[in-house]
Amino acid sequence: MGNLQEFVADLLERRGAAVEVADARELAVLAPPHIQKSMGLPEFSRLSFGTERSPAAIPVGLEGDWMDRLAALLGDDGRWAMREVSPGDSIPPPNEPQRVLDRALDLPNAVWRFQGMNATHARCLILTFRYVAASDDKREGLIWLGVNTSTGAVITDLVPQMRQMLMQLPDWQAPVPATILAAGPRWDAATVESRLRPLLGRQLRDEIEPFLRAMRRRLTRDRDRVHAFHDELYCTARKRLAALAHAEGERAEGDRQRETLRVRRLNVSIAPSSMICATTTPCGSMSNGSRRWNSTCRCNASMY
Repeated sequence: MGNLQEFVADLLERRGAAVEVADARELAVLAPPHIQKSMGLPEFSRLSFGTERSPAAIPVGLEGDWMDRLAALLGDDGRWAMREVSPGDSIPPPNEPQRVLDRALDLPNAVWRFQGMNATHARCLILTFRYVAASDDKREGLIWLGVNTSTGAVITDLVPQMRQMLMQLPDWQAPVPATILAAGPRWDAATVESRLRPLLGRQLRDEIEPFLRAMRRRLTRDRDRVHAFHDELYCTARKRLAALAHAEGERAEGDRQRETLRVRRLNVSIAPSSMICATTTPCGSMSNGSRRWNSTCRCNASMY
């Protein structure tokens, strides 16, 4: 089974449904009334998670309203998790830390001396955001952000590797009080928002840039089409008005007035617009405590 299929099967079972794996890509579900109401499912149903499905199966995917259905069934559960990841005693401390610090530190006007090194823990915050960009079309997706709250470093590039590592760990180990204390204080909500809002904005723009380019192309094409249509009407009206310039009679005068009004109505600026609305919703977070090596240096600075 795929990750989504396993998640849905586990969630339905935890909420009281009877779930049986029909085949590699389908689940047979006997849903109690509260699941039928929140998920919009009949009492007996087959859920399909692949491109090929049986005639009576209901397709399930990240598209459409399935994320909203699963969120309704989850409620407030599953939005926050904390676990401790310890490398164990098999990983030795860094070799020759003084030489590593010598390459990393640039202190031309200071003298420093390496004093010692001890093992400690770092608190890593991993946040998941679901975004929805809507215009004529709709685009949905997930954004992962990571930050080491012990040092303030952004670790978003390491999040895929960390997620893969966490999925391979057999046991879930909750952090003990000593680890929580060693990792330092948590960031409050205001700090998390101030630090991650700019990162989220940049990553969201990068994620939906292909969608925006497609919408701009469509807007340009529609605008040019509307302008060409009205330009043709305007030119036709001007030609008719020019042909009636030397005509005489009551009927000709009426035709000239009609074409003059038509030219005036068409001689306006037309500016079609397209609005794109992008929203993000935090849908999960995880605080990960892992051991790191902390080096202590003493610096004596002197100005020349």
